[in-house]
Amino acid sequence: SSSWLNAPPQDGVSVVFGKRIPIGCLWHPFDEMRYFVKDELIFYHNAQANVETFSKLLDEMGRSDLAVRHIVDQEALARAMAEGFSDELEKEVGARLLAALGDSRALLCTCSSIGSCAEVAAKGSVRPVLRIDRPMAEKAVDCGTRVVVAAALQSTLAPTRALLDKVASERGVSV
Repeated sequence: SSSWLNAPPQDGVSVVFGKRIPIGCLWHPFDEMRYFVKDELIFYHNAQANVETFSKLLDEMGRSDLAVRHIVDQEALARAMAEGFSDELEKEVGARLLAALGDSRALLCTCSSIGSCAEVAAKGSVRPVLRIDRPMAEKAVDCGTRVVVAAALQSTLAPTRALLDKVASERGVSV
């Protein structure tokens, strides 16, 4: 299902929230998942409500074959919002992500505010530890130099901007 679209695609363009967007610039959180997640996935959330949200998205994708475990860690986001984001907190949460991964095949951090922790954890793992917003940032940077971000929390803006800048730097462009 493409419930996030306002209108079905026509002539290579979709209308999203009233704007005409080239199809290649649209992104859904699970676009990349179908390529690397074969049988098992751990979701690392910052809110209990995300369990239902992501379960429904998996249903939309027809992934009833996937063994899923949801871990909710409200403390990581609360600390990031209260204390600001430090290298110490990033390493601590990264270690929690690795511990949550355990022997599982892949872990997806669904919180943009602590997404950089997934990249820290990924450096210490041979299995995928991913941040949900990286594919969005890559797609946004590939589509142009002007990027608009809609965020549910103020704490998401700085990490998302840092991710966009990092992806742009990796691609040798600026946004």
